[in-house]
Amino acid sequence: MRARRLAAGTAAVLVSSQLLWTAASTWWRVDACLDASGSYDYAEDRCGMLESHPYATASSWWIVAGLVGGIAGTGLVISGLRR
Repeated sequence: MRARRLAAGTAAVLVSSQLLWTAASTWWRVDACLDASGSYDYAEDRCGMLESHPYATASSWWIVAGLVGGIAGTGLVISGLRR
């Protein structure tokens, strides 16, 4: 049971880290584009310097999933280490 908790917790932490990294890297790309006086094209996922692109809201399900998975995974790892 202990090994299963550790394995499940580790997998949850790794998956949640990937989800949060994806969200953060998108924010960094957009920020770098705007800092360079560009306009970020959310549909094409690229920075444009010549034309203005409309702002598009992005789905943030991966942020919530990453946070919940990370918390749950950390709890499983801690409980697996204690017993």
